[in-house]
Amino acid sequence: LASQLFVNMLLYGWILGIESFTKCMKIGTNVIAIAVILLITLGPTVQDDQDIVTLMMRPVSLVWSGMLLLGMTVTAVILAMGISNWKSEGAKIAVLLVARMTSFTINLTVSKMMVLNLSTAELVISIVLKIVSGAVMTYAIVVQSTAVAQATFVPLNATTIMF
Repeated sequence: LASQLFVNMLLYGWILGIESFTKCMKIGTNVIAIAVILLITLGPTVQDDQDIVTLMMRPVSLVWSGMLLLGMTVTAVILAMGISNWKSEGAKIAVLLVARMTSFTINLTVSKMMVLNLSTAELVISIVLKIVSGAVMTYAIVVQSTAVAQATFVPLNATTIMF
């Protein structure tokens, strides 16, 4: 995530010259990058005594997963229909943020589950979710690159994904 912020700032700001980043945006990018590094270093560690599959089958987990899948599916359909012609920058940003956040969260969760001893059905579902969420995330990135101002979207996206 931190590297994505820096790469976007380098690519869109300095190399391509498409966007200009204010001092506040540059400082914000540095603060987010430092927070990510600190989270990796000081954040929670692996808990060996937890059964991920059991936790994922709890009602609250099923509701959360359903909301993520619904958000990813709805925004994927909206993106496929096209948002470039929308007049509202805020609406475009909202759709892209939901698409990126939900697909990223599903992709990351599935990645962590794939190292477990899953049944064949669970493995197939995990692989399908990994491919679909990766496709939605990639398509949202492609749309984002031309539909919204990168200087506005990139920090919002990083903040949304962190929370």
